[in-house]
Amino acid sequence: MRGIPPRLPHQPIFYSVANTGYGRQIARDWNTVDEKSGFAGFVTAFELDGSYLSNFEPRTVGSSDHMEYWIPAESLSSLNDAIRGLIRVENGFFGDAFTGHVPDSVGLKRKDANRSIRCVARKLGIRHFRCCA
Repeated sequence: MRGIPPRLPHQPIFYSVANTGYGRQIARDWNTVDEKSGFAGFVTAFELDGSYLSNFEPRTVGSSDHMEYWIPAESLSSLNDAIRGLIRVENGFFGDAFTGHVPDSVGLKRKDANRSIRCVARKLGIRHFRCCA
């Protein structure tokens, strides 16, 4: 991805977390048990122009590790302009209730998320693939 998608009407703010550990905690512990999140959580990472975040106040929303930047939805175009390179998916976590969308044509029906990822990796010729537990 090259940019953050527009927020939905009920999402007036993009909450950018300031460290990977906190991102993993949200994705693993909260999103995987949340139906509205599809029982899946992803940690993404991207680089910004050095001065961009100086426009926003960092907010601690729990322990000192829970730091976020609250970027209003109307500022997403300037955020996307400040992103350098691609947005990377660093981790993916899937809850027990995750089903996702599985096209009939790829032979993944009735496989859980981890088995699906391993199957796709095999089909792509990726031999050394470590999936998150």
